Order: sequence, then structure tokens, then C-alpha cells
Amino acid sequence: NLPVAGTNSNLIAGSVAAWTQSTGTLVLTVATTLPTTDSVVTAVVTNPAASQTARTASISSSGSVPTSAVVMTGSVLAAGTAATNTLSVKAVSETSSIQSAFNTLTLHLEPTVALTTGDKITVSGLIGTQTASAGSVTLSGANAALFDAGVWTQNTGTMVLTVAAAQSLPTGSVSLVSWQVTNPADPRQPSNPVV
Repeated sequence: NLPVAGTNSNLIAGSVAAWTQSTGTLVLTVATTLPTTDSVVTAVVTNPAASQTARTASISSSGSVPTSAVVMTGSVLAAGTAATNTLSVKAVSETSSIQSAFNTLTLHLEPTVALTTGDKITVSGLIGTQTASAGSVTLSGANAALFDAGVWTQNTGTMVLTVAAAQSLPTGSVSLVSWQVTNPADPRQPSNPVV
């Protein structure tokens, strides 16, 4: 059995659902009258270990008001590897393009799958700064608390950000994290970073 939660979990007998993994079937038994308005219940499952395309679920009912199976809207259980998960928003902005000036770089991120504790984001190609390599770069910005201190490698222009303990980089909104570098002393074309 799987525990169910959500706004209307009290409508489900024992607040649990019968789950059959092999067929992907979740059976909810109504404890009381199910209203004709929207009802919300949730159940937590673990995504597959191997990548797969999203699944479309169907729903049916039995008992006093039986209904045939109908396809539900939306899709679920898409599982990807690090290579197939992507960032739907990935951009870098800066506060200064003046030689030798302090420059705050801001990374704008929105993943297609939430990134969790220990997951890493690598930004490379930020070549030419005067900022020395450092194993613990102070981060700032609206969502800096989502990450441990950054790891900066000057010669490759690479910043590695690690999602902090008990944190998650969410889908559905853009997260912002910033750090400061010193711009190159000589004039040059802008970098084309890769995230």
C-alpha cells in the first residue's frame, strides 16, 4: 500500500492506495461520497532507474458508478539520465564589461527535472578573467542558498555549482545565482559560456 496525501486524502479509505508496480496500477477506495467538484490526492513513487519517455495514465471507476477507462490529461514518470535531462532556461548575464572591473555574473536556470542534493551544474567558457582559481567561491543572488560554495577554475573559465544538502533546484521557475569575477585587463570579445 502507498500512503496518499493531498487536500482530499480524507476521502480515501485509510488514506492509503493499493499499488501494483508491474502494471503501474493505483487503486483508491472511496471512504465517503466523492463530490462532483475537483478532488486532489497525491501518492509518492520512485522514478525508474532507466530512462523512459513520459507515460499517459487512464482512469476508471467501479462500484455504484462504474465508468470505462478514459485517458487523463498530462503525462508523468518521464525519467532521464543526466545526459537527457536539460535546462529549459540557461543564461548568463553580467553587470560590467569594463576592463579590470569587478563583474557580477548571474546564472539563470530552470531545469526540466528538479535537481537535488549533490547534483552539479557546470558553467564553462568564462575565459580570461583575472580571478584566481578557488575551491570555495561565495555565491549571492536570489537563490544562492540552493547551492554550496562554487568551485572556480580560472584557466578553463569553469564554475561548478553543487546543490546543497536538503535543497532542490525546482522546475517551473527560474532560479538565479551570482558570483563575482574581475574582468580581463585587455580588450577581448565576449565569452560564449556553456552550461
